[in-house]
Amino acid sequence: DFLASGGLARLKDAVDHFTETKQSAYTKLVPKLEGIDPDDAFSAVPYEKGFNLLYAIQRRVGDDPFEAFVKEYIATFKARLVSSQDFKTFVTSYKGFNQSALKDLDWNAWFTSEGMPPETPVFNDALSSAASKAANSWVTAPVTPNSPAAAQMRLEWDKWSSNQKCYMLDKMLEL
Repeated sequence: DFLASGGLARLKDAVDHFTETKQSAYTKLVPKLEGIDPDDAFSAVPYEKGFNLLYAIQRRVGDDPFEAFVKEYIATFKARLVSSQDFKTFVTSYKGFNQSALKDLDWNAWFTSEGMPPETPVFNDALSSAASKAANSWVTAPVTPNSPAAAQMRLEWDKWSSNQKCYMLDKMLEL
């Protein structure tokens, strides 16, 4: 959830950027790129909006069926170019899914709507909250190298992933 939450924040930043620069068409999961330099449209949008679509499918069908789907999808399409329509067809015809669980998935909204995804998941923010709290402590509290607060922070720091450490450092810069 920690990494997914960060991805959602990057998606929001990209959507905000394209909206501010009057290029919101680039916030579609499936933008029309004919006659456009693809570098102009490059951003976090297809990666993070695509992740959120996959996550929406997984939440509807369950973890085990989704894992089996991914394995079959890779086996079917490895070393092949796949269109968005190919993906949709594969999902909607996959026998391992309870298709009624997908009936409310608005493919058109996911593929062609500008802006943020039609569904925004709520992620567990325990790791980011701990890092934000630590950043605030480091910036606002008088922490000396040998103080008990510094010792506690070192213990927490040593347990964190590099992504969580970077998140904390970024938060410190924002304070």
